Amino acid sequence: MHAAVVTPSNFPWAHQLICLAPLAVTIGLMYAFIGADAAVTTAFMRHGAAHPVLTALMRELSRWVPLLFYAAYGIVLLRAARTKNRPLLRFTLVFFLAQACFAFLLVRVIKISAGMPRPYAVLNGAEAAPFSLMDTDQHSFPSGHTTAAALSVSCTASVFRKYALSLLLGLLLALLGFSRIYLLMHHMSDVAAGMCIGTAGNIFIHCLYYKRNF
Repeated sequence: MHAAVVTPSNFPWAHQLICLAPLAVTIGLMYAFIGADAAVTTAFMRHGAAHPVLTALMRELSRWVPLLFYAAYGIVLLRAARTKNRPLLRFTLVFFLAQACFAFLLVRVIKISAGMPRPYAVLNGAEAAPFSLMDTDQHSFPSGHTTAAALSVSCTASVFRKYALSLLLGLLLALLGFSRIYLLMHHMSDVAAGMCIGTAGNIFIHCLYYKRNF
């Protein structure tokens, strides 16, 4: 990433739509062909039990895709500090601030307040338990993994504004979101909410960094 690419003049809505479309379409297709959250949970419970290799692959995707984006921005931050590139340094710091505010603090507050059980817990008869501080089985809504990844993806797409890259990032986001649903860690609604919060975080970055109107 070079400093020259982090100076857009307005918000790139087209690239946002491109990088978010694969996950939105994935959720829409699951809803159309399988059903609502409960039906999807039952279907993936059976499919996952019958296909352990695929389940293991989904688990690795769920683990490594978010770390990939964090590592990339960490490298950018180190480069900006070494080269004393102030615009790039400021941009990466704003990004990490947005991650802390949206993907961590806001998501945690909503998770604890809502107390929605994860799909695997629902299968065991769990019900909503608002303000469940320590019980992570009740922290399904929204998806923190999806929020963090959506923020990274939408931010990167906004910076580079390359249609092929935006689509590739969107496919990675869709894989991550699907893996969280397939592994019974989140409902479709949890993932959709995470995608929306992550996108809102990118808008926050744009407002804070560029201080211009859309």
